[in-house]
Amino acid sequence: MIHQPVLVKEVIEIFNPQANQNYIDATFGFGGHSLEILKKTSPEGKILAIEWDPKVIKLAQKYIMKKFPQYEKRIIFKNKNYREIKKIVKEEKFYNFVGILFDLGVSTYHLKKSKRGFSFQGSEPLDMRFNPKIKVKAEDILNTFDQKTLEKVFKMFEVRKADKIAKGIVEARKIKQIKKTDDLVNILSKINCDKKTLRLVFQALRLLINDELENIYLGLKDAIEVAPTASKIIVITYQGLENKIVKKIIKEKKKEVKIIAKIRPTRKEIQKNPKAHSAQLIALQKQNAK
Repeated sequence: MIHQPVLVKEVIEIFNPQANQNYIDATFGFGGHSLEILKKTSPEGKILAIEWDPKVIKLAQKYIMKKFPQYEKRIIFKNKNYREIKKIVKEEKFYNFVGILFDLGVSTYHLKKSKRGFSFQGSEPLDMRFNPKIKVKAEDILNTFDQKTLEKVFKMFEVRKADKIAKGIVEARKIKQIKKTDDLVNILSKINCDKKTLRLVFQALRLLINDELENIYLGLKDAIEVAPTASKIIVITYQGLENKIVKKIIKEKKKEVKIIAKIRPTRKEIQKNPKAHSAQLIALQKQNAK
């Protein structure tokens, strides 16, 4: 598999899938969690698989057809953003489900295989779009935003040295356009940015381009609204800004959902899969509207 999913055992324990139950995977990727759910929901349980990246959805379909052909007819693939979850459920008349999963953040495939500049390691074009329909790439932001706007963006996404980084970018692009990930890394290295700051700068650009925080807010809010009473919603976050949005929605929707679990990965899982170190799982259950 191109991506090693996080907290699979815990997701299965919370959902406790039974024969013929249906689930929504709002961030399908390569189906790591969903394939485990499908094992438990045979013979007829279905997954509504939402995946925004058209390349990932094609690769996932190919992978599943080759490795798990028995599941092919039980997965409904939708190449859409989960912020449209209400519309997707309506289109597919997929009302009879018992759980929704959101596994947020960026996948191993995007970081290591997509060649779109999501990682600060190596030399790749500064693209960072999950979907090619997005008009603006990372290089457009770095080469056209003025210093004040760049600083504002980095501050908004909690990047330290935002003023120095914005100034360094504007100075560097006077000499040559910033096109590749290593161009940006060289600029940041000259300002003595450590690895954490490098990671946060790349994360800030990715979040901005893909409008990720707004997507989480709208997607999770609508997921709670569309979920049947007693169904469960699991969200896995990987960083503080995602956590803040999830907490905000839970507060806003406190009459509609209750928290049933909060879980961090075990030391054993983190050793096996270092990406899991920052993961946090929060599980909600839809309540009867009072």
